[in-house]
Amino acid sequence: MRWWQKIFGKKEEKIPENKQVVATSFTEQVHNKEPGEQWCEIPLFVEVEGSQRELAAVISSAICAGDAPDSSWQVKSIKQHNPDAKVISLIAASLAAEMYPESQWKIHSIKEKI
Repeated sequence: MRWWQKIFGKKEEKIPENKQVVATSFTEQVHNKEPGEQWCEIPLFVEVEGSQRELAAVISSAICAGDAPDSSWQVKSIKQHNPDAKVISLIAASLAAEMYPESQWKIHSIKEKI
C-alpha cells in the first residue's frame, strides 16, 4: 500500500521556518470586523407569493408529468431570486471585477450590518 502512496500520493513541500504563509480570504482582508458587530444574512432566495405560486406549481408539475405520466407530484416550496440580493451581488461582482479583471466571482452569501 505504501508503494502506491509513494507513486500517486501528494508530495509534501517543506516550508522554511523563516517564511510564514498567512492565508486569508478576500473578505477578511477587506472587512475587518470590530468586536460587538452583528451581521444579518440576506437570503439569496425568497418564497413565491400567491397566484404566482400556483402557476409555477402547475407548470413544473406538468413538465414533470410529461416525463413520467404514471407518477404523482407534490410541490412543497417554490422560491425565486431575492431582487435585493441580485442587485447587491451584481454591484459587488462589478466592483471586484474592476480590481481583478481576469478573475471570476461567485457570491456565496450577503450579510447586512445591524
